[in-house]
Amino acid sequence: MKLTIKKLLVFFIFSVFVNSSNCQINNSLFINIEHTNSISIELFGNTAPYSINYEKIFRINDAIFSGRIGISTLPFKTAYFYDFREIGLLSEFSCLIPFSRHILELGNGISYLFLFDNINKEIGVNNSDLLFFIPRIGYRFYDKNFNRYLKIGFTPIIILDVNEEGDEWNNNVFIPFGGIAYGFNF
Repeated sequence: MKLTIKKLLVFFIFSVFVNSSNCQINNSLFINIEHTNSISIELFGNTAPYSINYEKIFRINDAIFSGRIGISTLPFKTAYFYDFREIGLLSEFSCLIPFSRHILELGNGISYLFLFDNINKEIGVNNSDLLFFIPRIGYRFYDKNFNRYLKIGFTPIIILDVNEEGDEWNNNVFIPFGGIAYGFNF
């Protein structure tokens, strides 16, 4: 498990640096955002069914990035949709490519999902915890004052099996997925 997590972290860090080369912008395309902190609610996206997130937008030279952390929970279980309760933690690092109020978002994220009270005891390979690698290609639209935004994204979920020693790559899963979020800057 430690070797798999190390490989995942190296891949994540490498992909962030590759994405950062695409974030160089022409300052005339971007209206300066005064409030660089935001709180958002995302439906689906990095963790299902929803997540509550904190995001920080920052600049490095002429590039614009955002870092995001969030939490998701499903405190109840239903027999038809979810046979378990969950707590999820997520982190994501993205580069933002602005065109005035329209912003293209390219990023990578990691989500950890802990499942408890599993009714059937059959999620994945009897796992009680899952690690997701989640790339993001998204579109973000700000209001004219840059105080609120709506974003949609394609967030395919890559489930990495971290519980089985020796055959880590045999039980991985790819799921095409997406999400929509609404956020407030402050």
